[in-house]
Amino acid sequence: MNTTEIPELAKKAIIIFKETGAASPSILQRKLRIGYGKASLVIGWLEENGKLSKKKNDPACGEVLSANREKVEKALEYNAFAKLSPQDWVELLPDYETQADAINAWKYFDNTTWAKILAKESRYNVLADNQNIWEKFDNNDWLTLLRSDDEYIKYADKYNAWAKLKNWDWCRLLSANCDFIDRAKRCKAFEKFDSADWKVLICSQPQFARFAEEMALKQIKKEEESAKAENRPPKKNTLWDSFSGFAWASVIVVDKKFFLPIVNRHNGFEKFSGEDWALILNFDFSFFKNVAEKFSAFQKLDSKDWKEILVI
Repeated sequence: MNTTEIPELAKKAIIIFKETGAASPSILQRKLRIGYGKASLVIGWLEENGKLSKKKNDPACGEVLSANREKVEKALEYNAFAKLSPQDWVELLPDYETQADAINAWKYFDNTTWAKILAKESRYNVLADNQNIWEKFDNNDWLTLLRSDDEYIKYADKYNAWAKLKNWDWCRLLSANCDFIDRAKRCKAFEKFDSADWKVLICSQPQFARFAEEMALKQIKKEEESAKAENRPPKKNTLWDSFSGFAWASVIVVDKKFFLPIVNRHNGFEKFSGEDWALILNFDFSFFKNVAEKFSAFQKLDSKDWKEILVI
């Protein structure tokens, strides 16, 4: 870390504390877009240099105004805290935790409010336990929590939250963190994915391309066995067969050498529009030009497609 970084951040912190009338790491995290650790270092530097007292939220030495105390006193005088909505508390916590406790604001929070607050501060999980809120969470609430902190994985396990997640929830989780793959397998989430889900997942996490191909090959084998037993031609019903031209174009640029034989095997290029061809030709003209010639793609291109290809 640069030796001048903390003092420079401290200067900005003083301005922020004067504007907000409060001093806490969470305020610096939001305003300066820094992590909790660095925010704590800034607070520590201010305390050591006499710019801030060590008493929580008690600005001192004239550098930071005590306006927050005045705000709170006036808000109490007009019973303002009782008028705040759950969404207001999402924005104000944890800085006004004492006031939330005083009026027991927690009991008015719905599951969505709890999810947002817990995503900001995992230490409120004890309060959530007291409110029996975990079982009330829906798929969106669990998605908010699981994307915010690994701390909530154990809660998801305990309350079987995984069963509530829908395709898109799994897709967003896996796109951000591959560590959820084992749980997705146990819940058979991949079996429910459509082409849009796979496209997003592969584009964000290319390693899932090989996993998808393994699944597709198993699907082909299973269908061939069923077709033979039923004395009928095998159907084309693998996950790849549902891909649109745009989905194929999106994934082939992720790993062109890996996907080229797969797209050919599933007649994917026949689904391409001029826009899809423009996408891959712009990405790597030398690699895809022969494929484009083979499928007479250049005849399908309009002026908009050519412009996309020609953009450097």
